[in-house]
Amino acid sequence: MSFFSTQLSRAYNIGVDIVKEAMERYILKPQKNLQRLTEYAEKLRILKMIKTYLEVLI
Repeated sequence: MSFFSTQLSRAYNIGVDIVKEAMERYILKPQKNLQRLTEYAEKLRILKMIKTYLEVLI
């Protein structure tokens, strides 16, 4: 699992601010893979939350 998927899996256990910061950093990475991000989010059942963040950040 990548750094970001690890952060996603911890989304239920950490504050929203940390998830927000991780999302912002991930979006800035040139090698980001948004399809993989949404696949991980779907598996972790947080796709709706991730889509909300993506809509704001992109």
